[in-house]
Amino acid sequence: MTQMQVAHEDRPKVKAECLHLLATLKLNPAKSRVIGVFIESYLKLTAAENKLYEQVLAELAPEGREATMEMMTSWHQAGRQEGLQAGKEDLVIRQIRRRFGDVSTSLIQQIDRLTVEQLNELGEALFDFANLADLKQWLAGH
Repeated sequence: MTQMQVAHEDRPKVKAECLHLLATLKLNPAKSRVIGVFIESYLKLTAAENKLYEQVLAELAPEGREATMEMMTSWHQAGRQEGLQAGKEDLVIRQIRRRFGDVSTSLIQQIDRLTVEQLNELGEALFDFANLADLKQWLAGH
């Protein structure tokens, strides 16, 4: 916003309008999220500006406010899910390395493709593995 020379008092409105416009464009979720991350990165607000931003959102027409909030909620949920998956994945890989030593890149890539539920299953199954062959066999079945 400094590059655009937006006045400080207008910053909350600019951000709200950008996100509202994005919500009304009805882009696919992936594109919308990329643009949303860009907006969030380049239109950072101070705490005081955030309060004004929330007031501007509250002043939008109900359908516009709802669409904007729904879009932002889906981004936050997706971000939490990605964080959860990454954390579980890191834990399982650390457990495998501690138990069996270094593992190949191809095994790590297979683990990267697992869902959160599968990572949970693998985390429990690790207790029954005697060697890396057991891990490879489990991954082949999942």
